[in-house]
Amino acid sequence: MFGIFVILTVSFGVYTAVNAPSKLKRVEFLVESQRSLWREKILKDILPLVRPGIDLTPQFVESLKESIERLPWVERCKLEAKGSTLTIKVWEEKASFNLAFGGKIYVIGRNGFVLGITTRPEFQVPTFFFKGKNFPFLAENGFLRIKNSVKIMVELTRTRLKEIELEGYKPEITLLDTGVQLAFHKPPFLVYLGMEESEWKEFDKLLREKRLFRPGIYDLRYSQLLVVKGRRRECCPKSL
Repeated sequence: MFGIFVILTVSFGVYTAVNAPSKLKRVEFLVESQRSLWREKILKDILPLVRPGIDLTPQFVESLKESIERLPWVERCKLEAKGSTLTIKVWEEKASFNLAFGGKIYVIGRNGFVLGITTRPEFQVPTFFFKGKNFPFLAENGFLRIKNSVKIMVELTRTRLKEIELEGYKPEITLLDTGVQLAFHKPPFLVYLGMEESEWKEFDKLLREKRLFRPGIYDLRYSQLLVVKGRRRECCPKSL
């Protein structure tokens, strides 16, 4: 593989030394995706960078590639210049989860950037609600990116949920400043958890013992305490 790369690099160097760079006349844009979700957004940012008449030098092609891969919706791209035609092939970034905040749903990519904003979930990815005091995003290169602290909390919550048995129940997950709220609907009850592994193990134990499936508010954020409907009791009571 290394030998091929060297040969191609040398050959291209000889070509550019003998021939003047071609002027850009045509752009071919391809998206590698089963369902192109971000094509229009990507095109909108690429078109100002590929004006007709630009010299298709290796430096320009490499700089353009770097600019395209900085776009939130692009996982990676491949550029090829032949004569006066530039072919741009893009692999789109995939959605990782939705974050519901302020009446809107933000689609978050695996790279942490906001890929889109909608009013209802449109992707087969988990949705997390956010009720922290601070804005969960920050600006980076002119785009919105989820804060690392929030992203870590989401990833840790997903990991914790995979480790326990929910028996087909799919709770509504809300991120709080002090942990996570899980809202179950049938029967209706709320569970508050921090990020400590011991709290989630206790939650898993109570689930397996069928001691949470009744209306109530259960708070496991406090060591060795269980708060039910605002009343503190010793952890793991014989009956709730």
